Amino acid sequence: MNVQPLFAKNNNLRITAVQNELLESSAAARRVAPRLPQELIEQIIDELYSDLEALQACSLTASAWLPRSRRHLFNSLSLHPDNYATIEERFSTASLSSYIHRLWISCGGRNEDEVPIPRDEELTVSVLSCFHKVSQMELHNMRWDNLRFDVQDYFATRYTSLTIFDLYDVEFQNLDDLLRLVRGFYNVHSLQLRKVWWETETDPPTIVPSPPLHLRELMVYETSSSASFIIGLFGTTHPENLQRIAVDWGDGDDLAILDDFVQSAGPSLRTLEVDLSWHAPLAPLDLRLNTDLRDVWLDGLLLDEPNSPAAFQPTWIPSLLNSITSPCMIEVVFYIFLGNLDGLKLLDMEQLDRIFSGPRFRNMKVIGFMLVILPHPDWRLPSRSDVQEIIRQRMPRTNARGLLRFRSHELLIL
Repeated sequence: MNVQPLFAKNNNLRITAVQNELLESSAAARRVAPRLPQELIEQIIDELYSDLEALQACSLTASAWLPRSRRHLFNSLSLHPDNYATIEERFSTASLSSYIHRLWISCGGRNEDEVPIPRDEELTVSVLSCFHKVSQMELHNMRWDNLRFDVQDYFATRYTSLTIFDLYDVEFQNLDDLLRLVRGFYNVHSLQLRKVWWETETDPPTIVPSPPLHLRELMVYETSSSASFIIGLFGTTHPENLQRIAVDWGDGDDLAILDDFVQSAGPSLRTLEVDLSWHAPLAPLDLRLNTDLRDVWLDGLLLDEPNSPAAFQPTWIPSLLNSITSPCMIEVVFYIFLGNLDGLKLLDMEQLDRIFSGPRFRNMKVIGFMLVILPHPDWRLPSRSDVQEIIRQRMPRTNARGLLRFRSHELLIL
């Protein structure tokens, strides 16, 4: 019997079987989608941060996708008296609450006439304690004295991780309560107050400004007194590292306080936004010490009749611009209110044109104007093109450089 051919035949069968198995394995491998690196997956999910439906789909795709999806799904949360109980039940465990970085808290509502409906006493520590590690917070529609005492204390002592803090439509019994709250957030680098009121204030405030704040942005709009708040917040200390100042400066606020505050910010200041609330400044702001200034926004400039007691001082803006020593300026925007188109004569645009043509403004990108013509029954409102043409003609060199901007939010005629 010849066994050699039989052995060879069996060997060939084994080889064929192995080859078929390898081919099947290769085909199966081709059918399996290639696995992306986790870093790339997370980058893709980050790009979907505003697409709620897509983020929900990602969270259900794979367990490895869930944490990154939740990071965006639960990044922000709104608290309102109507959802306190539901939110507390859902976020009482750290597994979900740890994803919350921005917390918006409203303590009331408004009726059909937009009158506030206070419900401050319904806010509890048990709700707040679910989110004591948030980095951003906005308090809205709140009457501080109506809050429970333990809630007031929790706000002032437990939110040490806050870096951004906003107050909107909040009332205090006195300025010291506001200062005590704000100074408790010593890690906050961005602070904004809008429609924040207090009934009384001590002179000087009893809150000692210590430890030093780490603010980089301070925005104070529509408050009882911007000057009183700034004095109480900083005292005699200098606002170190303050890069942006945006304030409404009312009739009762001393402009010398604003001037001292801006100067004390020194070379760290990059953006200055000032609303002068329609009153004519008696002295210019001095910006010589702000050697890294980039943007200046001047709001609330009322160009009234020349013989009016509140007549605008034509030399004020040129004096302010001439005080700028920073070589880094890129933008100046004017928000001007006019009784009529003749009010533009109070603004020495020819001098502004010469100033902006100087070497200190060689890097400028934008000279913006927002003009609000106050309605009057005896005056015909000018067209937008009329106003633009007047400015272009009076500032020819600035216009030739392509710096003038008249976008819709910078030119408004009521």
